[in-house]
Amino acid sequence: MREETLKWISFGNVKPKGWLYDKMRFDLCEGYVGCLDKLVPSLIIEDDIYGKHRLSAKVKSKDVGNIKEESNQAKAIDVTVDEESIIAHNQAQYLWWNSETQSNWYDGFVRHTLLIENPSYLEKLESYIERILLSQDEDGYLGIYEPDLRYNFTTENGELWAQSTLFRGLLAYYEVTQNKKVLDAVRRAVGLTMKAYPIDESTPFYATDGFAGLSHGLTFTDTLEKLYQLTGDETYLSYAVFLFEDYNKYKTGEEDVQLKNLMNPNYRFKGHGVHTYEHLRALTIAAFASTDEWFTIGLAKYLEKLEQHVTPSGGPIGDEWIGGDMAKAGVNGYEYCSIQELLDSYSLLLQKTNDLSYADKVEWLYYNAALGAMHPREPSIAYLKSDNSYAMEGVFHEHQPHCVHNIQTRYKYSPIHQDAAVCCIPNAGRITPYFIRSMYFIKKSGLVAALFGPSSCKSVIHGVDVVIEQVTNYPSSFDVCFNISVSQSVAFDLEIRKPRWATGCDFLVIDAEVIQLADRIVIKKTWCGDETVQVIYYGSPTINKDLIGEGFISYGPLVYAKEMKSIAVETKTYPIHGFRDLHVKPLEKIPMYRIKKSMTNFQFFKQESEGYISPPLLQLMLINEDSNADEWVTLTPMANTILRRVTFPIVE
Repeated sequence: MREETLKWISFGNVKPKGWLYDKMRFDLCEGYVGCLDKLVPSLIIEDDIYGKHRLSAKVKSKDVGNIKEESNQAKAIDVTVDEESIIAHNQAQYLWWNSETQSNWYDGFVRHTLLIENPSYLEKLESYIERILLSQDEDGYLGIYEPDLRYNFTTENGELWAQSTLFRGLLAYYEVTQNKKVLDAVRRAVGLTMKAYPIDESTPFYATDGFAGLSHGLTFTDTLEKLYQLTGDETYLSYAVFLFEDYNKYKTGEEDVQLKNLMNPNYRFKGHGVHTYEHLRALTIAAFASTDEWFTIGLAKYLEKLEQHVTPSGGPIGDEWIGGDMAKAGVNGYEYCSIQELLDSYSLLLQKTNDLSYADKVEWLYYNAALGAMHPREPSIAYLKSDNSYAMEGVFHEHQPHCVHNIQTRYKYSPIHQDAAVCCIPNAGRITPYFIRSMYFIKKSGLVAALFGPSSCKSVIHGVDVVIEQVTNYPSSFDVCFNISVSQSVAFDLEIRKPRWATGCDFLVIDAEVIQLADRIVIKKTWCGDETVQVIYYGSPTINKDLIGEGFISYGPLVYAKEMKSIAVETKTYPIHGFRDLHVKPLEKIPMYRIKKSMTNFQFFKQESEGYISPPLLQLMLINEDSNADEWVTLTPMANTILRRVTFPIVE
């Protein structure tokens, strides 16, 4: 095993404050996080897929309410597969779909409820946990299959995937409540799965026609990694390595992270985006848990390839397949599921490596792509979104040769997206708690403040209770005040990240040794009672180049865009007030400007925010392509936009 410098702080010990708290409270109390079950009762309430409606061989099909468009998806999987086989693939995956919808939604619901501590939702939370525990069989099984099917597949299935999504939420609940019944239930269930698929004596990823669910099952390694963190039992890591090795042996339908492809210098990611980005965690776990150097080399190769598939906002392309494309802001979209999965993967890399460049990536992805794909004023998201977004009317704003969907509905705002799949909404409910979980880490010498945003952190360092609160409006401003309280005097290091965008910083701390490294400030100090560290970072608007040489403007951790005037058209309403589907039409032509390579004229001004954050608007001089004259243009942070243009040609 490779040594890991950083350790996770138990979930629930880092809590949101300020605008992050307000956002999570809104998402829980007024948004889809708190009531998705009521918005789609047929998928969540009426289908007890982990209990009385478990799947058996008698169940051949299931209606999940989506638009069926099977034939053209063959292009994304294998052009040699006949249409009849593709239809069979899809019918097989529809059987397990509701397990993903339910468990990913409950994962976000559990985490929101425990972080916000809203008593109105605690009874619902406890009822869910109790129902799942009661569904466990005597042998320990927790899952979606009856005995005639479980652990007995040679075709597409959701066995490991349904367990993986379920266990993530259960273990988050355990971390906060320390309810040992829940931990024991998960360990019994995982133990049964490990017994059913013994190491080197079974082939869990072998299938004659494996598809999405089979490949999703590789995320079972998330549960194994978490159980290792909670128990210290290295058996879980050994099993995670076995699963990754087995995944590498077979044709699964999602092969981007197989070592043979990672080692091929000409191979570009082509699979279903969310699989490609979630599988990064399985590769990372294997690289750190195993002595096999090929996993480490494969991880490095993956990260090299990934750079070709990330847009200026950090969004990982795949609408929904990557298709070997290089990321282009006006051509490729990204799926909300992919944003969540890549953020989770970056966070794991941050913990494993102590490389704070991954913290930069987490912030960039969250503050731009993630918030920028949420509606800034309503409880809805875009299933698919692009950096340059000129219309949101179901289809992409222009022709996409790589699109495999006969019927495209995903480029719109909805609290459900059932016509495609209810997968992105649950992941939108997971992303903020996962971001908050990654704000602080423990190391032997003390604490690392990796991400910035209003929050509080409780930990125990050298046996002493320590509470740190970040008082800040970050990313709207770049000053952060750390209020540190200790139960008794204790010496430890507080390491505070230096963002990659910062050109300088000032800090104020009393009676401390301060070491400035390239990526962090290390404060060595004996802390007593209540103390304060103040940090302010400096930066200026920056011209960046994307992969095709176009320019985009960033300021601090935020990407800015020329917002377009638009009108929202309501296309569907729901029984719960405040929820609706929207198409958004442009009211002006696409902004046509060029960026001067040497940008010297710019100014800031405040404007009342209509989004989650309230950074200043940026006004700068661009060249109007129609008049070829300089023009003052106002840019808005992506997070507060709907229709927008992010990238522009650069001129000398």
